[in-house]
Amino acid sequence: MDGALLDRLLRLREEKQNYQLVRDAEIGKIKLSSASTAAIALDYVEKGLEVVIDRNEFAEATAAIVSKMMTLMSQAISQTGVQPDCVFITGGSAKSPIIRQAIENQIGNVPVFDGDDFGSVATGLGQWASMIFR
Repeated sequence: MDGALLDRLLRLREEKQNYQLVRDAEIGKIKLSSASTAAIALDYVEKGLEVVIDRNEFAEATAAIVSKMMTLMSQAISQTGVQPDCVFITGGSAKSPIIRQAIENQIGNVPVFDGDDFGSVATGLGQWASMIFR
């Protein structure tokens, strides 16, 4: 690894900017839901540093995760023996055209609905916790 890149990584960690970097990655993912590219300024890491992410590159980087999601979806359909009339997705990935396309490729052109992108996962966890800890 290039010494300068390693120094940059260590400085990022020492200055506790890794959370900001993770947040910027999330912002980039959100931007890719409505655009084919997204530019992320990383001046806090190094003056003038910017990364441009491309939806196709993002699709390649997340292909294994999306594949696992589609495997779970196929297993659920197989276990029930029923083809869904629609698919409900939730969380931050609900707006992702990559996931929506994967669903269409997997089960055909069925309506895909999404819920509260921010609150539905927490609501579901709360409901599950109330069932477990009664």
